[in-house]
Amino acid sequence: MFLLEVLSLSRNNLTGNLPASLGNCSNLNALDLRENHLSGPIPWSWGQLQMLQSLHLGGNRISGELPSSLQNCSSLETLNLGNNKLFGKIPHWIGESLFALRILRLRSNAFSGRIPSQLSNMSSLQVLDLADNNLVGSIPSSLGNLKAMANVPVFAVRRRRRHRHILRGELGFVHERLAPYIQQNSFSCNLH
Repeated sequence: MFLLEVLSLSRNNLTGNLPASLGNCSNLNALDLRENHLSGPIPWSWGQLQMLQSLHLGGNRISGELPSSLQNCSSLETLNLGNNKLFGKIPHWIGESLFALRILRLRSNAFSGRIPSQLSNMSSLQVLDLADNNLVGSIPSSLGNLKAMANVPVFAVRRRRRHRHILRGELGFVHERLAPYIQQNSFSCNLH
């Protein structure tokens, strides 16, 4: 198990809690367990996966808050935790420790509070998907500094509705790319 580099078990109807023992797979660089029936919290031990570049857990029943140990996974380029039952605030350490992130997908959970301005520190970030949560407050204007988003084609990610909202305000050129990924929240700025 220690030599395992890729574990892909998506869409296999797996059940039960996420195994803490995967934290011992120090060479693991890709873990894909999306679209199963896994539940429980993300194990603290997974913070030991310092080689991990891609973590896909979307479409499960994972609950709890994000363990701060994940900030040790500084090689992460993709973090897909969408469509689960995660809650709490979006941790500021994501923007302070995970600088290699290109895709951050936290949609359709129960995250609350404000979007941390530290997310704008991730200069490689191309996709920020926070839709369908319980986020409030204003959208940090510093997200307009996410220049890597300018190189990503605009595409609609809303499947339940055909219309798109365009965010207007201080975010500059990023606003059209960010808008589809922040819908269904309660921000105090204009969404048109």
